[in-house]
Amino acid sequence: MALKKRQVFFLSLNIAFIAAVIAFAVYSWVSKPVSIMLHGSRSATESSTLLYSVNLTPVNQSDSFVSFNRPEGLTLRNTSLSSANSVAGFYYTARDIYSWTLAIDIASAPGGQIDETSAYQYRVANPSQYIEQSDIIKGQSIIIFTDNTFGGFDKVAFMSSGSLVATISLIGDDSSGISPLSQTFNMVLTSWHWL
Repeated sequence: MALKKRQVFFLSLNIAFIAAVIAFAVYSWVSKPVSIMLHGSRSATESSTLLYSVNLTPVNQSDSFVSFNRPEGLTLRNTSLSSANSVAGFYYTARDIYSWTLAIDIASAPGGQIDETSAYQYRVANPSQYIEQSDIIKGQSIIIFTDNTFGGFDKVAFMSSGSLVATISLIGDDSSGISPLSQTFNMVLTSWHWL
């Protein structure tokens, strides 16, 4: 009888030891950092949540109306026209905490005035949501609206040349704060060149 108790005791001890080793191995595997890549950009590390990194290397984009730089990490999704007055459009996205969306629309406005666009009129009509500021970049007058109800980055810039009005919108959030989005917005605006 004592021999049986001893065998049961050692068997139980072995089972407990094997279970502890398996539990430790599973825990080590689950909590191990993993490196990921997004659009060929820098690698980011994940622990319990995914972290992404959008490659901010400038890449030139142009058509017959405009030339500008945008980050390499943004993927062109669409170039369709957004309205009957649109003459060119660019729609880029990237994945981070919240997807980045850079939308650019170039429209024909008979008087070439920014205030002729419905997007501008909507923001002016809602001052409790949109903060307006004016800026001049490389001699170009720009009106920028910031949505103060969004927790991430949400800005829209308006500028004109002749009978054309450009609407440049960037919205998103980033795992490292809004700085990469701000850099992207500034990259587009400071490189903007009407053709």
